[in-house]
Amino acid sequence: MSSENKKWRNNNAQSQLRKITDKKGKLESYQRKTIIYGDGFRAPEQRIGKTQTMNQKLVFVELKVTNTTKETKQAEAAPGICFAKEKQKGYEILNDDYKRPTAISKLQTNEAAAYFEESNGGYGYGFKSLKAGESEVYHLGYFVDEDQVENMSLNFYGSDKNHRVLKCFE
Repeated sequence: MSSENKKWRNNNAQSQLRKITDKKGKLESYQRKTIIYGDGFRAPEQRIGKTQTMNQKLVFVELKVTNTTKETKQAEAAPGICFAKEKQKGYEILNDDYKRPTAISKLQTNEAAAYFEESNGGYGYGFKSLKAGESEVYHLGYFVDEDQVENMSLNFYGSDKNHRVLKCFE
């Protein structure tokens, strides 16, 4: 994986990327530690449970956003990700209670896209104004632990009635 000519979320992302790749640009595995929470009285507030070797994947998503209203609206251009499992009625957001090395944590910060490129060649992040009927295509990249890829979902934040989770893989 080359970091050249990519539009990473921030200036620090490229330096963090170099810390987690080998000389050929391949993502290195790391030791992921599961955090177990206690009440602070009968059990420690936090302790490390299971530790396992984990491989990461850089998952690219192509997202087309269209303003279907009759007026200019702010459109969410780069949703965060969460990990969701379908239930009979809706979905359940899965816990992501892990301790990861600093470079990996910085690249997965708030499950935000680490790579962001607009189709029209411009650069932006987060929200964008779209005129009535206007569409925009975004190319996003997220770092995801390989055992969580199948549950990866785009998390479009909003008020309770406007909050949406879109499963990436069926």
